Amino acid sequence: MGGEDGGRVALFGIPQLDQLLQGLFWGENVFWALDGDDDGMARFAEGVLRCIARVPSFTRRIVVDTQPPRWRAPDGFEHYPAGMGLHDLVTDLKSATDRPGGPGVVLAINLRALARDDRAAARATAQLGHFALQHGVVTHWFDAASDQTSGVQTLAQCVIEARAGHLRIERADGRRSQVRGAMLPYRLGEEGLTVEATSAASLLGRGLRSIRHQRGWTQAHLAELVGVSASAISQAERGQHALSLETVLELSDKLGMSVDHLLRGRPPSYELARADGRVGGTPYLIDSESLGLRTTVVRIPPRGAAAPAFRADKAQVLLVAVGLVQVVLPAARPILRQGDALTVHQAGVSSCRNLGDDEAIVFWQEHD
Repeated sequence: MGGEDGGRVALFGIPQLDQLLQGLFWGENVFWALDGDDDGMARFAEGVLRCIARVPSFTRRIVVDTQPPRWRAPDGFEHYPAGMGLHDLVTDLKSATDRPGGPGVVLAINLRALARDDRAAARATAQLGHFALQHGVVTHWFDAASDQTSGVQTLAQCVIEARAGHLRIERADGRRSQVRGAMLPYRLGEEGLTVEATSAASLLGRGLRSIRHQRGWTQAHLAELVGVSASAISQAERGQHALSLETVLELSDKLGMSVDHLLRGRPPSYELARADGRVGGTPYLIDSESLGLRTTVVRIPPRGAAAPAFRADKAQVLLVAVGLVQVVLPAARPILRQGDALTVHQAGVSSCRNLGDDEAIVFWQEHD
């Protein structure tokens, strides 16, 4: 899905973020967790809107805001009054998602303009988030991180914190694990939101925060290890000031890990990959040497056949997501329906044939 220049990937319109996150999946919900008052949030949101306005693959841009609008959106944005209800917005968007080539729609939502204590509003918010993901509508949600916005943060595929002049990537489903926790300096100007490259100080801050949380330590505890103040550790974790090389080496020694490990921190507990893939990305949905697992998504045209370059001496698992397929083995030809799974313990799979008149989708795994 997507606009004519975006392919399977939409864009933020912010070069450094697009490079780091490889753009946006069509349908992603992005939650911007902001720090500050209403005026500060409005300035930040307006900066993001100016960037979105430069993305040509968005053929329809909608701002959900107060009436009259709190945010000054650039030309080309439609204003949708928050008081009309998000359920009505979903109804309005349904016709756009049926266009050939995808919807090309982006939403920017001022969550503070919505009723917080209204259960119907909460249900409508969830409905819109799910609708966006299923139908390829990119949605940016703006508010402070709080218990009241935890529902939106949960449904979001990408969560970006903005505070103290830095962005922190809190969640980025479908990207490489190193992206999560990245801290990037930003500034607001006439051109919108400008994001700079991750600095060495930001990398160290991400690693310190990750390792400290793993061990259940306070910033004061970590500071005591190397004889610095808790404030110095706090500033280092936010990427505002780097620790000296001598302090980093001493900290690495006291923690019993390499400097590289200190910078990277422990990998997160999960990694999510999207089946619609990335432009120029790896052909494998999952490629984990540590788990001995490789997975790819095979899309087979009507009456066609396909097979990934897996080794014949490895165990393989095929899971049919869509269609009716025949698996060609040396001595058998089992047929799988949608939802079926097949385990092949030896000899390998020669190919997989689509017996239907529509595209078939097969998740194909190789196991050590």
